[in-house]
Amino acid sequence: MMVLPAGFMDFLVMAKRNTYAGNSGRRDPLFPGALQLEFADGGFLYRDIYYGSLFFVGQEVVHSMGLPIWSMSYSGGIVGLNADSGHIYTFLKSALLNPDPKLPIRGPDMFQSQGLHYENSAVGEIEKFYGTERILKNSETVYTMRYSGGMIK
Repeated sequence: MMVLPAGFMDFLVMAKRNTYAGNSGRRDPLFPGALQLEFADGGFLYRDIYYGSLFFVGQEVVHSMGLPIWSMSYSGGIVGLNADSGHIYTFLKSALLNPDPKLPIRGPDMFQSQGLHYENSAVGEIEKFYGTERILKNSETVYTMRYSGGMIK
């Protein structure tokens, strides 16, 4: 098992709260057509680069002292033609502000607000994991995303 740098988990929580979930950290993208979010603190740099909105693909990478040490790839989006994407993504950001402190890769296991229900099912540890998150409205799935990642060796 790889030893995590001191402060990594706390940094990851701060980075997630201070980028997509917190509506901040936007930078000029390295790649045309991408959206790019960044957060840096204490020798760590978090970078999230993704494409798309209704359906999206992306990758998060954390660097420590200039070297990549952790990454997560993801894809997903809105399910259904009549889903209110603005409402769904506002709700998603609320869920993502409260990650599980033991595995802060997405939101909590469950979260409810604004007539929506968020579920996150992760398998593994921060070193190697995969999972699925989804949002339901009236027991119908309106958003889903799959992710996987871990420490870079």
